[in-house]
Amino acid sequence: MSAEKTENETSNSLKWIAVLILLFLIFVPTEISYQVSEPTQVQYPISYKVQNAYNTGSLSGFNWVTEGIVEIENTDTVPGTFSVSCNFKTLKRTLTDSKKVYIVPGERKTAECLADTDFGEDVEFTYAINPGTKTITEVRTITKQKTVRIYQKVLGLY
Repeated sequence: MSAEKTENETSNSLKWIAVLILLFLIFVPTEISYQVSEPTQVQYPISYKVQNAYNTGSLSGFNWVTEGIVEIENTDTVPGTFSVSCNFKTLKRTLTDSKKVYIVPGERKTAECLADTDFGEDVEFTYAINPGTKTITEVRTITKQKTVRIYQKVLGLY
């Protein structure tokens, strides 16, 4: 009987081990990595080229006016508004003006900034352009994490 008892005990022990393994597979979580493609909206500045930039002075009524000229070409495929900030620096002061111009692709437009300066005054003209932006949808592959049970991972059920 002792051999039968040992065989029964072994069989029962194996059954308990199998039950514990099944419980382990059912209840123990694990992390898996997976990849998804997600569309993302990205902002880019509109491409442009400065064709010409200079300043000139002229009499306007009883005032001497310095005009800053900036000629911009939209080299992109989308239209947009370009903001041009002009600075007119003299020995005594710095004057500023700004203009906005809407330019379609392939077109050139001129932003004309003005400053009331003195006749004969040396003027240093500088400018800065802030182009409009375009929104492009890009698809990016992103790695994410997910918690699943071990049996789901083993059987591919996630």
